[in-house]
Amino acid sequence: MSERFPGDTDPWARVGGMVIFLVGLVLLLLVFFWAYGMFAALGNEMATRGLGMEQVGLVAVRVLLLFVMGYLASLVATKGIQLYGVGRGIGTTK
Repeated sequence: MSERFPGDTDPWARVGGMVIFLVGLVLLLLVFFWAYGMFAALGNEMATRGLGMEQVGLVAVRVLLLFVMGYLASLVATKGIQLYGVGRGIGTTK
């Protein structure tokens, strides 16, 4: 079994970690753009017609789903950073 020393690096883990981080970052940006578009459209609709109770429920579900998507995207980005750190020999797998 090979031993790893603190100065050892794993280029495949670093590349994989960076790719996973970038995927998480792209997902976060998508969620932010979707949220901005949703709230901009909602503001225009409220200014013209008002907002009924059924629209309030729909908006609440959309906000909850955007929160979940943002949370999951941040988890993906975090795991990418952790994998990059492990590839450089400075992180842990926890």
